[in-house]
Amino acid sequence: MRYALYKAGVFQRYQDFDTPPEPLATEKQMVWIEAPVVPPPPPTLDELKLVKRAEFNAKRAELETSGFMHLAHKFDSDQRSADRLQVAAIAAQSAILAGQPFSLEWVAADNVAVPLDAAGILGLVGAFASYGLTLHQTVRNLKTQVDVATTKDELDLITWPA
Repeated sequence: MRYALYKAGVFQRYQDFDTPPEPLATEKQMVWIEAPVVPPPPPTLDELKLVKRAEFNAKRAELETSGFMHLAHKFDSDQRSADRLQVAAIAAQSAILAGQPFSLEWVAADNVAVPLDAAGILGLVGAFASYGLTLHQTVRNLKTQVDVATTKDELDLITWPA
């Protein structure tokens, strides 16, 4: 049961007890009164919209670092992999500009070594960029739907696409 502590008629704090409490020596002139537990008011539509937007941002962040498919393999998309891919792309572009051959084996997330030439590395960069752009466009579209929703039921129907 929840009780409220009052001192000289002024609320001090709530506390939960199994049985009605007795004021402690330090709580002289204080009284505990049984306080009904009042549920919080339901969230407003604007509050629900903020929660929905946050859910979509979290889903995008999760997917951004969960890998992407390219050339029938799943490739890593975490920050370290993005940094490494950027270095490989610079090396590939340098080789192209110098008219030199370029090739390497990029180890995909499924631990398969995928042989790539300069165009292949640049294609991998493009696929990575396209993957990220698709995620951002998805979130933007979902947030637009959230913005125009006028009821909780409409909001509940807005979900991340399968």
